[in-house]
Amino acid sequence: VSSGNNVLDKGDMQIGLGYRYFHSYKHFRGTEEEIYRVDEGTDVRNDVNAFDLIYTYGINQQWSATVDLPYTFNYRSSKYEHGNDPATGVDVRKATHSNGIGDIRLQADRWMLDTYKENLKGNFSLGAGIKFPTGNFAFQDTFYYIGNEGANVFKEVDQSIQLGDGGWGFSLQTQGYAQLETEQWFVYYSIYYLFTPGDTLSWQKRVDKIDPANPPAVNYSIPDQFLIRGGFTYSPSRFAGMAFNLGFRFEGIPVTDAFGETNGRRRPGKVAAIDPGATYIAGNHIFSLSVPISVYRNRTQSVQDIERQQVDPGPPGDPRHGDAAFSDYTVFFNYSYRLFNKKHHDMME
Repeated sequence: VSSGNNVLDKGDMQIGLGYRYFHSYKHFRGTEEEIYRVDEGTDVRNDVNAFDLIYTYGINQQWSATVDLPYTFNYRSSKYEHGNDPATGVDVRKATHSNGIGDIRLQADRWMLDTYKENLKGNFSLGAGIKFPTGNFAFQDTFYYIGNEGANVFKEVDQSIQLGDGGWGFSLQTQGYAQLETEQWFVYYSIYYLFTPGDTLSWQKRVDKIDPANPPAVNYSIPDQFLIRGGFTYSPSRFAGMAFNLGFRFEGIPVTDAFGETNGRRRPGKVAAIDPGATYIAGNHIFSLSVPISVYRNRTQSVQDIERQQVDPGPPGDPRHGDAAFSDYTVFFNYSYRLFNKKHHDMME
């Protein structure tokens, strides 16, 4: 959000395609990076290429409705999820994949200040949405050399590359902007929280290397999610339609959900990033690019970690605490095209 150009009038439509990419490979347990994982080649590597087809309809200048259809291509490679190569006896790195439609979101937003007022120096919106469990939460692929006598096994892939979380959700969001005394400068913010009242999903995680004939069943948690952004935008007068922004981005999965129980397995964590970006508007076309660079990563102790520690504390000073892999940066690119309701705009002139 940078200026009033974000307002759609009655009957206006905006169709957009968003793209997101990240490569996670650095393992953290708490805020401590386990550098040896990369050095030893035991790191887990996730590559995510996610697309979002986004359609927004202007009900009037105050209200808008948006539907978001995601489609994701995921790639994950590791050693620990696969067995030793029968030919060499060596523990080899293999990959699993997933791709398909994710969880569709529908939301409505309202600008809270009078958008018809001339020379409006700022505004903010409030919104609410619904997340539908349309993404496959039990996508399967081949795991190598972990079955009887080193056979390959077709099983559910890791939770981190599943296409959906399997639960219904509802979201609350707000965003806003304000023009500073210098007309070329703005401040902006956005806050989003996804509530998932559902508790867990039950399916067999992966065939266990130790006892492949009796694989463990794992209850996977359906987690909440949050995102906070804020910063400054600069629109240079010499470059019409161009804007540059610099801010922060803070996002993650909480340890416990806001509503309902928090059982099952999850990888809670949070990431803070410096968030530089740019936007260019040319007529009906809108292009935006941002590349948040991570400066803080924390794989927090999960409820399951805490419960395990209560049963088996482990060595002193070494709490039960799972790890997770994080990326150094994320790439976001969006293109949108606006279709104006010419009849309504002509009436307003």
